[in-house]
Amino acid sequence: FEQSPADRRVGAAITITPVTPTAINESGQVAGYGVCSGQTHAFRYSGGSLSDLGALGGGYSYAFGINDAGQVVGESSLSGGATHAFVHSGGVMSDLGTLGGAGLNSTATAINNAGQIAGYSQTSSGSPNFAFLYSGGSMTSIGSLGGYSNAYAMNEASQIVGHSNGQAFIRSGGVMSAIQNAVTANGINESGQVTGYTFGVHAYVYSSGATTDLGTLGGAYSIGRDINDLGQIVGISDRSTGPAHAFLYSGGVMQDLNSLVDPQYEVYVAFGINNAGQIVASGIDTSTGQPQGLLL
Repeated sequence: FEQSPADRRVGAAITITPVTPTAINESGQVAGYGVCSGQTHAFRYSGGSLSDLGALGGGYSYAFGINDAGQVVGESSLSGGATHAFVHSGGVMSDLGTLGGAGLNSTATAINNAGQIAGYSQTSSGSPNFAFLYSGGSMTSIGSLGGYSNAYAMNEASQIVGHSNGQAFIRSGGVMSAIQNAVTANGINESGQVTGYTFGVHAYVYSSGATTDLGTLGGAYSIGRDINDLGQIVGISDRSTGPAHAFLYSGGVMQDLNSLVDPQYEVYVAFGINNAGQIVASGIDTSTGQPQGLLL
C-alpha cells in the first residue's frame, strides 16, 4: 500500500496494488482479492498493511464481505477441487461447508456484526444455487422466488437481498419478496434501502416499496453496487463516449467519480461505500496504465 501525495476531494487516496478491493467496513478496513506468489488470494487491509488470508487447501480464494470486527467472508478452492464459502476470523480461515455435501460449491458474500453470513450454495451435484443464511454454526437455505437464488448483501437486521429466478429480492422477517422492476439487488443499508439494477439495466434505489431509476452517466447502462446509511450509492455506469466509469449517487445526483478525484487515476467501478463516505474502487494509474485498487 502506498499513500498517494495527491489530496483527494473525496479523501486521501490509497493505492492498493495489485489487488481488487470488494468491500469496506465502518473503520475503513478493506477486503478483496489479489495475486500473491502467483496465486489469487483473499486479503484484508487494515492499519496500513495488507494481509494474505490464504486458502482452504486449494490454490485460490476471493473475499467479498467484511464486518466491523474485521471478519472476512468469501470463497476458496479446496484441495479436492470444489469451492467452499469461508469466514476468516481471529487469524483462521474456516470452511462453512455447503447446503449439501463436501463435493459441492458455495460462496459467502456478506457478514454482519452479529457474525451472521449470507451467500449461496448448491444443494446437490449439478443443482442450481440457493441463497443461504449461516448463523449459530448452521447453514440454512432461505428459499427462492422459484428456481435458483443468490444472496449478495445483508444488514444488521438480517435483511438479505439478491437475485432469484430473474428477479431481485429482499428477505425480511423470514419472508422473501420480489423487488418490482429490478433484476438484482447488490446492496442494502440499515434502513432497508436497496440498490442493484433494473430490467432496463439502470441503477436504482428501492425505498419504502418504491423502485426509483437513477439513470446513467450518459450511456446505456448503470449498476448500483453498494449503498450506505445516508443513501449514497456507488457503482458503474456506461457513458456516451469512452469506457464505463465509477459513479457516486448522492443528494439525488449521479456524478462520475472521476470528477471528484485526481486525474492520475481513472476509476472504472466502485464496489463499496461506508457511512464516512470512504469508497473502494478499481481503475488504472493513467501515468503507467497499470491496474489499481483504490481506497478513496
